[in-house]
Amino acid sequence: MRRVRWTFVLAWMGFLAYLSLGRAYPPPIEGALRITGTTVLHFAGYGILAAALAWALGGRARSRLAAPALAFAYGAVLEALQLAVPGRTADWADLGINLAGALTGTLIVLLAIRLSHRARPNRGETPT
Repeated sequence: MRRVRWTFVLAWMGFLAYLSLGRAYPPPIEGALRITGTTVLHFAGYGILAAALAWALGGRARSRLAAPALAFAYGAVLEALQLAVPGRTADWADLGINLAGALTGTLIVLLAIRLSHRARPNRGETPT
């Protein structure tokens, strides 16, 4: 299962790199951009990345808290690399949106984990 988690993380990172560093978007993405602009795509893209990282890191909550930092750092690298791609520009606002999405994605995973733990019955108790 751990391999599946990390495979998803790496595939999503590749997808984000493709979108960030490509010269043109695929038609479905281009259509979405006309409707939403890049804000929603940045927020969702890095929210999904951070959530996937939190899921893949597993273990204690502390290790999961590295997820938004890793997602943000990856977004910063991609923004910097855009400076070398003709027709692309780096934007500070995109970095802020990436961070907001990464924090939100991680928060959703942590809340889902907490709720799933609450939903499980205690194993040491006998039912009444």
